[in-house]
Formats: sequence, C-alpha cells, structure tokens
Amino acid sequence: MSAPLEPFIHEPRIAYFSMEIALASEIPTYSGGLGVLAGDTMRSAADLDLPMVGVTLVSRAGYFRQEIAGGRQIEQPGRWEPEKRARRLAAKVALQIDGRETWVGAWLYVVEGHRGGAVPVAFLPDYDMDLARLLVSGVDVWVNLPLRPLEASGTSGMKAALNGVPNLSVPDGWWLEGLIEGVTGWAVGGEADADNARDAASLYDKLEHTVLPLYHGDRAGWTAVMKGAISRNASFFNSHRMMRRYAVEAYLR
Repeated sequence: MSAPLEPFIHEPRIAYFSMEIALASEIPTYSGGLGVLAGDTMRSAADLDLPMVGVTLVSRAGYFRQEIAGGRQIEQPGRWEPEKRARRLAAKVALQIDGRETWVGAWLYVVEGHRGGAVPVAFLPDYDMDLARLLVSGVDVWVNLPLRPLEASGTSGMKAALNGVPNLSVPDGWWLEGLIEGVTGWAVGGEADADNARDAASLYDKLEHTVLPLYHGDRAGWTAVMKGAISRNASFFNSHRMMRRYAVEAYLR
C-alpha cells in the first residue's frame, strides 16, 4: 500500500465522485458551480473529520480559462503540472480495453480541515468512456440534487440505472417519471418548488431511516431495488426507445 494513503485506509470511507472538484484556484480541475460545490463538500468533510474520499478526473491541459481580447471571447487551456500539487500513487490497476492491457494510475491530493481532519482526493488521469463505465458501475447509490423545477433532464441518473444503481434524487427532470419509491430508488423532498431546508431534512431522513439500513441490513432487499432500477428504468429510459419514438412520431410521419 502506498505510504501517502496510510492515514486513510484504517476505516471504510464514503467515495464521493464528481467530474470536477475545485480544490484551489491555481488547480484547474473545475469549470463552474458543480466543481465549487464539490470542493466545498470536501472541505466541509475535512473540517468535520468525516470518513470520505473524493474521486475526480484530471488532465494536464485542465479546464479552459476564458477571457475577452479584441472584443472577442477566447479560451485557453489552464495547463498545470499535477506533480507540483499532488503525489503520484504507486498502485495501478490493469484494464482490458479493445483487447490491450492499459494501466490506470492516480494522483493523491489531501484536503486538510481547520480542526485537524483530512480528506484524500484521488485524481484519475486519461479519462475516457471505458474508465467512466467502470466508475459508474461501481457506484452504490446515485444522488442528484437539482433545484426544482430547473433540472433539464438528468441523463446521468439514467446511465446509473443501466448499471443497476438506484437513484436517491430530487423528483425533477426524468426522475419524475422514473421514480417508483422503494422500487427503482427514492425521492428527496416532494414535487413542490425547491426548499433547501426541507429538502436537506428529507435527504438526511431518507438516508438514515431507509437507504442505509436497507444497504447494510437487507442485502436481498437492496438487490431487489437494483433489479427494479434495471427492469423499470433502464428498459425504458434509453436511446433505443428515444430514436424509435423520434422516427415514428416525428421523422417518418
């Protein structure tokens, strides 16, 4: 086991995956509000000394930096050197991609809290669809908390269902149709417009009294919800049905 991970391997940790995490202004691993929220989540977890580990994606090119020059908006990649901000982990995992063996490594960045807690964040380089497939299929529950009624669709939750991952999400976008409480997943809050305090209370209550007891205490029950996500959601919310309906109801009418 890599020495940098030694402080973090003695108890189970909640894996928090985000496409982008804002860890520092000079580390271009984020582009907007999602990344800022994810970074705040990591810092709060460190302050509270919670057993979490962050997982995000990394590229030496970084996210684009935008500026106005000559009256036009231009973009430049925010290049950076991970080795100056993070530690390369010795451990790697071998994956079979298109019949060839590919090794995937990671970088470690530690978010330190004000009260002595710390949360590790793993950067995964060379992100592509094959790595995404492994990450999504390894998730236990998919949490999506948009502000009702502003969710455009929520296709990531559909992708999770295809991998047998139950959703724990605000009933908005696709989840208004896909939600069958306790069968395909669970709702956070009701269908009224967003109320942060009420929705937060609903999330914590659902986790404490429904989701976590089922996951830890009733494996057969949890597996039934996984099967429900595949049979009820994945069988309906997919691009094959979408294209059939476009063809029959729009293109070929």
